[in-house]
Amino acid sequence: MPSKNTFRVTFLIAGTQKGGTTSLDHLLRQHPEVCMARQKEVHFFDNETLFDSNGECEADAYSQYHSFFQHDERHKAVGESTPIYMYWPNTQKRIYQYNKDIKIIILLRNPITRAFSHWNMECLRKKEHRTFTHAIHAELQGKNIGDHTMLRHFSYCDRGFYSKQIDRLWSFFPRQQILILKSEWLWTSSQETFQKICEFLDISPIAKLTLTRQHSLPYERGMTKREQFLLKKIFQSEIRTLEQKLGWDCADWLTD
Repeated sequence: MPSKNTFRVTFLIAGTQKGGTTSLDHLLRQHPEVCMARQKEVHFFDNETLFDSNGECEADAYSQYHSFFQHDERHKAVGESTPIYMYWPNTQKRIYQYNKDIKIIILLRNPITRAFSHWNMECLRKKEHRTFTHAIHAELQGKNIGDHTMLRHFSYCDRGFYSKQIDRLWSFFPRQQILILKSEWLWTSSQETFQKICEFLDISPIAKLTLTRQHSLPYERGMTKREQFLLKKIFQSEIRTLEQKLGWDCADWLTD
């Protein structure tokens, strides 16, 4: 645990992968009161080589983490974006032990389109060579998550079961420290959504913002009706659970 007198990161964009975190990261870098890490996806709290079984790490590791930030007196919020933090086992405990007062922003994308986007990304990276349907069936049979490497790259469906990930976060942090937003709100109501984020981080609102899609990868093809039907069956119950948990209407996630 870092010394009480040392600098600490005050917020994280912790999820979800393929949910617009790169665009939000880019947006917050434009804010004069925000210091973002010098790179997106620092991957500190999901680095298994740094932490012991109790979630502790050496002080030198925290110093290395803090070296990613160049903050000064102008900055009211200091943060970084690593979307796997929401999903990766044990990160919640490690984050809590680092800073129990940290604020966490979560962007949730339709898990159906998120899974297809994730598969498309791995195909473009030449890590995935299976068809989408084959990869999904393999995951459902437990063949995609045999080790940490597979869990990082091929967890197309598992990452979309948001409710259990939210419950893990809520078990460590008060709900007022976690801001959960729909990814779509970044685009359909940008100003209102960014205002909520500014209020959450206790930074000044910005009258005019420039929101652009970042890290948007090309698709070789769209999702087929059969693939959509398969994923609707997988995620329908989860989406209904999420609606009750967050008080959202997610009917659009189950439409074509």
